Amino acid sequence: MTNNTSLFFMIGISLLVAFWLSIVPMSVSWSLWRPAWVAVVVIYWVLYAPSVVGVFFAWMMGFLLDGFEGAIVGQHALAFAVVAYVTAGAGQRVRHFTLLQQIGFVLLMVTVAQLVSLWVVSFTDRPIQLSLWLSPVPGSALVWLLLLGLARPWIRQSHLV
Repeated sequence: MTNNTSLFFMIGISLLVAFWLSIVPMSVSWSLWRPAWVAVVVIYWVLYAPSVVGVFFAWMMGFLLDGFEGAIVGQHALAFAVVAYVTAGAGQRVRHFTLLQQIGFVLLMVTVAQLVSLWVVSFTDRPIQLSLWLSPVPGSALVWLLLLGLARPWIRQSHLV
């Protein structure tokens, strides 16, 4: 496989797994703490493959997630586009952050995504409870560690990015 094909393959596989983990059935008590899988994967690829994954790509992934979850059309799309824009702007700096600083950045970006989604939902008649909207944020930091542990060595070995 060429480097570009290999990179597209890795991006596709990671997103398929993230989408699957986002919609797999869970008990109510566990689903409240479900990490923002797709958001974290999008943040990762915007940081480490900015020539391939950008704001439009993030918007498309958010739009797909809206469809898979049955959410308000554009809810995740807008949130992911905002997060991708900020991440792309800070990408050069964030790639050189320490692990703890990167985790802090990811926590901030997932919080922004959740708040943008909450803002979109606030235009409907659905009840809003802020603590439920922010419960995925802590688990997303663990997803970041998992993603760094799995993807980074493969990418470095393959000289993809």
